[in-house]
Amino acid sequence: MARIEVGGLELDYELIGDEGAPPLMLTPGGRYPRDTAGVPELGRIFVDNGYRVLLWDRPGCGASDIGFTAPTESVMNANAAVGLIEALGLRDVTLVGGSAGSRISLMAAIRMPQNVKKIAAWWFSGGPIGLAGLAWFYCGDQVAAA
Repeated sequence: MARIEVGGLELDYELIGDEGAPPLMLTPGGRYPRDTAGVPELGRIFVDNGYRVLLWDRPGCGASDIGFTAPTESVMNANAAVGLIEALGLRDVTLVGGSAGSRISLMAAIRMPQNVKKIAAWWFSGGPIGLAGLAWFYCGDQVAAA
């Protein structure tokens, strides 16, 4: 694991696989860190199929800094993803993610279309109604108790 400063935030990440292999950024959903069960295993499957995989903790997730550097969390995470890819000098990246990871992958691709080769995304989440539903899912019990 390593840390790097991107846009005023320290991000925790790990690159696995051969240095010359095509790069792939894997972004977990929810607020799950990169070491959540299933994420490293999925990363290893991509490595076994010829990719160099970037596993990372988004701001506010896992070992990365908590930040408030953009108008929304999604914008902050997309900016962080692009900044991390640029800081590591990765070119022609494949972006992969589910749920929040799908949203971040798409938003990152919009910010650097010249540097994205492919996108694989599933279980899209977002928009005001979707995000309100997720907020209730994550915090509903606490809100009801309060």
